[in-house]
Amino acid sequence: MASISFHRADLMYALIELSKVIKKSSSIWECVAVTMKDGNAVLSGSDMKTQMSIKVACQQVGESPNFVFQFFKVFTYLKLCKSSEIVTFTYEDNKVHVTVDNLKSRSTTNALNYEDYVWLEGEKPIQKIKLPCHLVGVSMSNILHAAAKDLNVPARFQGVHIDMAKGILSLATTDGYQLSGCDTSTDDDTQSLYNSWIIPVAASEVIQKICESHNDLDVVFGASENTFILSVGNMKVVFKLQSAIYPDLHKVIKREYANHAVFSRKEMLDAMKTMRSLIKDDKLKRFTIDIASSGMTVSIHNAVKESGESSISLIEQGDDIEITLNFDYLEGALNSLECENVHMGYNNAQDSVRLYSSDNTGHLNIIMPMR
Repeated sequence: MASISFHRADLMYALIELSKVIKKSSSIWECVAVTMKDGNAVLSGSDMKTQMSIKVACQQVGESPNFVFQFFKVFTYLKLCKSSEIVTFTYEDNKVHVTVDNLKSRSTTNALNYEDYVWLEGEKPIQKIKLPCHLVGVSMSNILHAAAKDLNVPARFQGVHIDMAKGILSLATTDGYQLSGCDTSTDDDTQSLYNSWIIPVAASEVIQKICESHNDLDVVFGASENTFILSVGNMKVVFKLQSAIYPDLHKVIKREYANHAVFSRKEMLDAMKTMRSLIKDDKLKRFTIDIASSGMTVSIHNAVKESGESSISLIEQGDDIEITLNFDYLEGALNSLECENVHMGYNNAQDSVRLYSSDNTGHLNIIMPMR
């Protein structure tokens, strides 16, 4: 019989982090694998595309084999034992016994075969780059509103593009109708040229959550031929790279526009807020922007012939145009731009619209018009 003991606070921290990738789907993906490495326990959780591993300090008695326990059963049990300090896992006769010290209570679960537990083997990263977590978290949150939410869309629209080159981290994603991109300086222009990678949207959401919850730390990105690797403190996350053929989003982002209009972001969002109830259940959610010599007018018309209209002050304006955009796409883009004034680049009513901040932070959004 062998056992491993943890401080409850350390173990709960690890399990809460692992819950970001462990899904309630099938038994093999609702588990945590435990192995010993350099005197610490390494707890790993995985779904089919992402694996997270966390080192946790522990005390080991006897030769503890690698084993796997059912995550949700143990996690629920430990949440109920809030006053406990020490949690002990005992592996015996293909059973995992979980004991808390002061309650003298025990939960028993069947141990799965460690060798049969399917998880991603993290390859050694060929290239690495270090960034503050808060910058990466903000960058991810800025673009994910444009990511595909429907898994039925083509595979080429189901990922987030990551490009690291010459001291710049570039992120971009699209669902085929809207696109968002963000460039972040690494303050290290000595970095060699990096390639581009595509990771699943779900993996990008995991990165955002991890970075936002570790704002005071640095994150290290790395990549190998088949995986994208993230390390924060004692945590390592491995993401399987997407294998679809993708469009070159960065060429789309760098496109020039003949005309520009500048307006108050708050004024536009306030106008949209007053009109939202009219298109709440409308399928198309058409939002029309009309720029003329007298200024900007925005309006909506729903399927039951209700309408709303508001005037927006223009700080700068280009040629006259009337263009219709999806209400939700425009609102998501404006919410992601943390600035006072928004620049809108446009060519004509059939061409895309580019939205970016007045302080030119490297974050922009592109939306295709509605016909």
